[in-house]
Amino acid sequence: MSKEVWSYAKKYLGKEFVSGIDHSERVLKWCLKIGEREKADKEILEVASILHDVAVPVVGRERHFEEGAKMAETFLKKAEYPEEKISKVSNVIRAHSRFGGPEPVTIEEKVLYDADSLDSLGAIGIVRALIRGYIGNSFKKLEEVPYFLRSEKNKISKFYTRKGEQVGRGRIEFMEKFIEELEKELNFEK
Repeated sequence: MSKEVWSYAKKYLGKEFVSGIDHSERVLKWCLKIGEREKADKEILEVASILHDVAVPVVGRERHFEEGAKMAETFLKKAEYPEEKISKVSNVIRAHSRFGGPEPVTIEEKVLYDADSLDSLGAIGIVRALIRGYIGNSFKKLEEVPYFLRSEKNKISKFYTRKGEQVGRGRIEFMEKFIEELEKELNFEK
């Protein structure tokens, strides 16, 4: 089944620069790492993490969680995935986003939320934010980048697992130091 899931995800995410296959791979690895510690359902996490952003290229970031859950349900039904697991996967996808959707309740929902958040923080988060910001014309000149990065960082205000919190706080601290350094250089203080 994993091969079919990856194939489906690649169909939608193959040309996506920021929320593409490489992002799904990193989120999957964090899901498995955090999920093992939290005793989460590994199969549900694997399928949900691979499919969690399939709707980004279709509807954009603001609505991708809801549309992605529907797309996953349709795909998994056609692939004859067990019916009782389809709703679990779609609920995990629906609850993973900082842009809306229900609050994560199950451990699988919490794990995917944290894993996805971690990939938006730290050095990887800075690179992803800058690519997304450049593509989306979110800033016109370098002097606007500190404000932009701060606004991206501030979208993540909570974590649901201990490991997510531990890693996430370290990545937030790194981003803050990077932004401060960038501001000093832009102000000719360094």
